[in-house]
Amino acid sequence: MSRRQQLGEILVRDRVITAGELASALESQTIYGGRLGTNLVDLDMLDVDAVGQYLSVQLGVPTALGEDLLGAPEEILPLLSKEQCGRYMVFPLRLEQDLLHLAMLDPLNQVIQNELSLLTRTRLKVYVAPELLLLQALEKRYGIPRNKRFLRTPDIDEPRPTKRRKAISLLMPFADEPDVELDLEALAEPAPKTTPELDDLELDLEQEYPAEQEYPAEQEDEDYVDSDTTNQWGASVQVTDLEGTIEALVRAGDRETVINHLIQATSAGRSASVLFLVRGPLAVAHAASTTQTPRTELERLVLPLSTPSLLEQAHGMRIAVQAPASSDPVQQVIARHLGWPEPTEACVAPVFHEDRVVNLLCIQTRSGAQLVRGFCSDLGSLCAAASSSYLRLVESHKQPPDDTASGPQPSPVADLTDGPRPTLYDARFFITGHARSRSCATVWRAVDTLTQKVVAIYTLPADALSRDEVQRLAQDALKLQKLVHPSLPRIHGSGITHEGNPYVAVEWLEAIDLRQRLESDPIPPRADVARIISAICGALEQAHQQGVLHRDINPDNVLLVGPERRHVKLVNFGITGARQIGERSLYRAPESEAGPAADVYSVGVMTYEMLAGRLPPDEIDPRRPPIDLATTPSRAQKLVVRTLAPDPAARPTAGDLGRELAKALKGPPLPRPRS
Repeated sequence: MSRRQQLGEILVRDRVITAGELASALESQTIYGGRLGTNLVDLDMLDVDAVGQYLSVQLGVPTALGEDLLGAPEEILPLLSKEQCGRYMVFPLRLEQDLLHLAMLDPLNQVIQNELSLLTRTRLKVYVAPELLLLQALEKRYGIPRNKRFLRTPDIDEPRPTKRRKAISLLMPFADEPDVELDLEALAEPAPKTTPELDDLELDLEQEYPAEQEYPAEQEDEDYVDSDTTNQWGASVQVTDLEGTIEALVRAGDRETVINHLIQATSAGRSASVLFLVRGPLAVAHAASTTQTPRTELERLVLPLSTPSLLEQAHGMRIAVQAPASSDPVQQVIARHLGWPEPTEACVAPVFHEDRVVNLLCIQTRSGAQLVRGFCSDLGSLCAAASSSYLRLVESHKQPPDDTASGPQPSPVADLTDGPRPTLYDARFFITGHARSRSCATVWRAVDTLTQKVVAIYTLPADALSRDEVQRLAQDALKLQKLVHPSLPRIHGSGITHEGNPYVAVEWLEAIDLRQRLESDPIPPRADVARIISAICGALEQAHQQGVLHRDINPDNVLLVGPERRHVKLVNFGITGARQIGERSLYRAPESEAGPAADVYSVGVMTYEMLAGRLPPDEIDPRRPPIDLATTPSRAQKLVVRTLAPDPAARPTAGDLGRELAKALKGPPLPRPRS
């Protein structure tokens, strides 16, 4: 066989499901996320045991089902920690002398096997476990909260059905579900663990595993109006850059980008947005702007569409609707749950896939602000563009890779056969895989046996740095170890390999880099630009205060991590030596000497690129901002131009750039120039 068959191909070949049912499952996977097998269970097309059996056929390894997972003896559970099981998505089954039987979500991942064998000091016999059963076993035996992504998740304690039920699509209304009455007081309570009225629907919402590092809650966006557009903006709310956002939706490469553009469609200072997934008779909160509510609490906001409300009207009438928030008690519930101020007005618009409503976008105004005339129509146009994007994405994802989730994935880790692995003087690090190259550094995945953490080893060729530069790199690593900032990676150590190559060990991050994000979303929402650049500048401000320079800021070295890739990490500090700086001139400052102002210039280039969709021209007239930034608020235009000044002394500091840009991008866009 020239390639491993995909799960869907095998199921259709064996006539377990039809080609039409596979298309429906792939459609659901594209719009709602998740693995193909899990979507098949969620759609009632297949029971979970059958998914496990066919995963075994697909991958060529034995399967572990509910009785195997729950039958694991208690004494072997401490062999792997809760953190390790959650990180690797594995579950220990039994131990026979030095042979550990292990259920895995990805049993063919040799890198994970190498690391677990190293950490447990055992040989491994691997099994594949269906995602739903593995998640429930981890919750029951280790206390790891389940991903609450799907409406129906079979309980591993319950007997399996003898035959599959008739398939029904999550993209269509449920005909047999009972009406659900809305309890406003119960829903208004913060962080409810369950919604009792919905227990018979077995409602589960996605909950992300806690990361190794807890990220601080994002701050509430400040209320800011651009000084030179006050008369235009006033106390009204409009769709921000409708034409540009529609163009961005047309280019969107995945559903998360579509959702991100929708919830950032209006000014954060005067309004707030929440996007709901329509799951049968329910609206399930999925993403929101300007809220400090954690993702797990956000997704506990579940509203029935049978109760009279703007959500129910938009869903039933299939058009955008608008009304004073005081006329809709559900809007008060939404605001209280997400920690928003008392809303003034609200508008809700549907997003379709073919003839079915799949999302509801709700916009609330705050601080007495009013929606401008025509807002409802503009929001409807924006959601229509999102509907077209969904249709295009579904067509492009008819054949997803194997049984994986749709959407952008972290950079893959390759086997060690890709090249010779370095040997380190410090025996605490054991290299398990090759990740990729960043700038002039090669990145390896390794295990820090001292802390039992996965780390990234950045190695440089022996001749990449002079002796003084190697000493500077070691000193910078020590300084960075003492700094605490959510956008600075944790440093585990540095040294020289046996081959004479300098290296730095930092925390391993499951992430995509900013360049990958810009490939699918060349002009991100302005709120995202402000958030990313502010995070980078905050990290640089601390580093610069300690005399540490980055020296190679570019989208490859900005990682997006965490839920929905909303958190930023600036990596590869100081890796580039003086002789390598000239090799990447696109983001390099014009001066020959590295300094804090050179880092700021590089940030300015990235800022321009995200606002304009292209790199800045070689020369910029400060009296006439580039046409590329014509729709950017004028205060932000001037700040970006000042950041790209040829004279280092004319540029702002990193801290000032981050703070001022966050404020400047809160203003409305300027009108597009007439062609």
